[in-house]
Amino acid sequence: MAVWRKIWQDSIKVGKETLLKNDQKGKLFDKLKQTYPDDAMVIFEEAIAFDCMKIYPKAIQLYQDACDNLPVEHWKNNAKFLLKRAEIKNTKQIIPKATLEEIHNISEEEIINYKLPAYFYLHSYYHLPHNIRYLAISSMSRIDTESAMAIAIFRTCLEVSLKMIFEDEYHFDREDKLSYIIKRLSDDNKIDDMKKLFLKINDKGNDAIHDAREFTTDEIAKVIIRFDLAMEYLDKKFKESKKAE
Repeated sequence: MAVWRKIWQDSIKVGKETLLKNDQKGKLFDKLKQTYPDDAMVIFEEAIAFDCMKIYPKAIQLYQDACDNLPVEHWKNNAKFLLKRAEIKNTKQIIPKATLEEIHNISEEEIINYKLPAYFYLHSYYHLPHNIRYLAISSMSRIDTESAMAIAIFRTCLEVSLKMIFEDEYHFDREDKLSYIIKRLSDDNKIDDMKKLFLKINDKGNDAIHDAREFTTDEIAKVIIRFDLAMEYLDKKFKESKKAE
């Protein structure tokens, strides 16, 4: 594993632990900084953790620090984007989530307006198992440049999550296909809409794996919204089951 990716993965894991323990003093990140002193990616992930805890003044300070020190331009831009959102939230304004209904002729430049909010939201789903959460976050960061790979991984995250959460109820096998798993889920109204959403993610994941085709910007934006909704739902299910902790 490349050194920068190891630092990022460790930072994401510490962010999860910070949220689970409600570490508002940042002691866990202070400890990580002893291992990776002055690393801007650690600072960026700490900013996201404080943003998730709604401690916006501290998040803003850390985002600004990350903006000043991240060595790669697109990561600087990511930090600037989330910094602006934190500044808005610090004024007690509510930023609504994007909806499928608003997707129409999205330009390549506009994809960031769907990718980066979802990138943030995935961090806030801290009841997800670390490996699933890390893969989801990492793939979301590349959805605009490596869409087929990211969408295929989204499908895998969904499959593994469903098998973990519902294994006691349905006794799924490792070899069971995702479409079979989804269709086996209870037909009560509470999960029916989620099943439709899961099937859409499965279909796009299969397209990415088998067809290796280019996805339109509208398709990418819709996948982002659906995957975020799926992970939000699964985060709640993991919290109820306590299987991820």
